[in-house]
Amino acid sequence: MTPENVKALLPVLTAFAEGKRIEVWSELDKKWEPLTDNPYFNLEAARYRIKPEPRYIFINEYEPGHFGQVHSTSEEAKRAAGTAPVRTVVFVEVI
Repeated sequence: MTPENVKALLPVLTAFAEGKRIEVWSELDKKWEPLTDNPYFNLEAARYRIKPEPRYIFINEYEPGHFGQVHSTSEEAKRAAGTAPVRTVVFVEVI
């Protein structure tokens, strides 16, 4: 193991200690898989990642099919709508 390996893996181990979800790359399936509850880290940092959090975007629909700007929070979308009758549509990124 090299100091570079340790530096690369340290954020993953810290995230794991904080209860965040960790994923491991499956060479067999060619996709990221959830790490087990009792993992065995083989210290190849390139094989691990902190599972990304899904992103949410909010868009106000003022009339059917007429959308406003994209907002990063529901509060921001509400402020932008003001008193106009509006439906806020929420999009969630699938990871």
